[in-house]
Amino acid sequence: CRDECMNLDGEAGVTVDDLRPILAAFGSSASLGGDGTGSECVDGILSGDGHVDSHDVIGGEWAIINQERSNLCPETKDRSIPLSPRLMGYQSYSMLESKPSNNTGRMYSSFAGIPGQSLVILGKTQYEYTNVSKLITEGLYFLGNGLSVIDYQNLGEWPYSSFNIKLVKGLDGELYQVNIEKGIYRLDNNGSRECILSPGQSYPITSQGRYYGQGGIVYVGLQYQEMEVYGRPVWDAVVTSECIYAVPVVVMPDGNEPYLAAAKFNRLGGATLELATLYDDPLFFDEKVPDNPDLSGLREIEVDSQGNAYVLNTQGLNSSEVLWKYGPEGDILLEPLELTNLKTATDPNIPAPVGLCIFDSTLYLASGRNNDDKSESKVYALDTTDMSIKGSFTIRDMGHVTAMAMDSLGNLWVVGLNVDNEMLDSIESWSSVTRSFYGSRIASISANQLALSEVIVPSEPVTGDTDLGLPLSIVWVEGN
Repeated sequence: CRDECMNLDGEAGVTVDDLRPILAAFGSSASLGGDGTGSECVDGILSGDGHVDSHDVIGGEWAIINQERSNLCPETKDRSIPLSPRLMGYQSYSMLESKPSNNTGRMYSSFAGIPGQSLVILGKTQYEYTNVSKLITEGLYFLGNGLSVIDYQNLGEWPYSSFNIKLVKGLDGELYQVNIEKGIYRLDNNGSRECILSPGQSYPITSQGRYYGQGGIVYVGLQYQEMEVYGRPVWDAVVTSECIYAVPVVVMPDGNEPYLAAAKFNRLGGATLELATLYDDPLFFDEKVPDNPDLSGLREIEVDSQGNAYVLNTQGLNSSEVLWKYGPEGDILLEPLELTNLKTATDPNIPAPVGLCIFDSTLYLASGRNNDDKSESKVYALDTTDMSIKGSFTIRDMGHVTAMAMDSLGNLWVVGLNVDNEMLDSIESWSSVTRSFYGSRIASISANQLALSEVIVPSEPVTGDTDLGLPLSIVWVEGN
């Protein structure tokens, strides 16, 4: 990409204003024009996967605050930070002692507890020309029966509490927050927090599946070493009273290149964990051509009542968008479902898959790719027994899906946003943008509609006293 690295809007310096071009490209594939500009330039430092989505906003934000620590445009094929210290030039893993971020005291919040039974959206506020900090302000939006915000809780002023990517409704009934720098926190009804998974941890292993007979190290979260950083943040998790499933983790085999996997950890109390299982597919990986398929886009995970894990790879390179079903011990139960490979994928294909959600024996998955012709999105229902598609649902007036959740009655809730491309096409420079060019949307697919094979449903703006612009995650909670 041309000019100053990460100076995406062409204005002076690298600032939070550079998040605007990322938001403008939401839902598109990452491509680079001949003049050195294009959406590929915003495809994140932490999540280079060929798509422009929420991970690029959070990753871009993280890069801005860590300018002195990290190389904003690493010299890797996808411009993501190195997976391992070896790729930073160190000769031996034993030379390094991984350390958590020195920003561990930055977590501040006015979180005051869950007010009652409701849908909860983790999101960012809309852009305001006179207050650019709105681009990075995060909060919890509590919705009532009328899809109107009935309560809002600020998660703190940037940079004190940022980089939140997911809310997780634990299988133990608790509410958890996934923060790419801080790890995973349990949110109590009384407003307090407890860390249950902290980044910067490492777990030695005597063997791993991809390279037979080799031991190594499994790293969880971003690893900070002096002024350098490597690894990958945890993007998604499933939490039970006994264990934590997290994706991704970095596996560093002795004598081979590092790779990403999903992992299950046994909870031993507090944030103390024991590595129990790695989820990887060695047969799907080609050591001779390691980027075809490219398994560097592990993003989401779900677990069913039998302990089977469903892991989603969203890497758009070489038709590498794949969904796996693993047994409780990490064994592969079904052939991997290739979502966009024209030779083997289901019909229709599901580009830029997002919003993995499970209910009973059905998985729900949306396509996050914008439809150039009209503002609508697609959600698909997959049978967990064989991964066949048994239903498709069109959501009108929602250009890009960001997250989905099921409520206690079996209704599926979908959140996303629309980008005002007409307005963006009319501007000459980002300095002329004086109002928000994107807005949040929400849709509900009822339990009765989900039983049908094909349904069209409307979406609508999130209303009430709210400035929600970018929904990042949604969950259903019982509250007090």
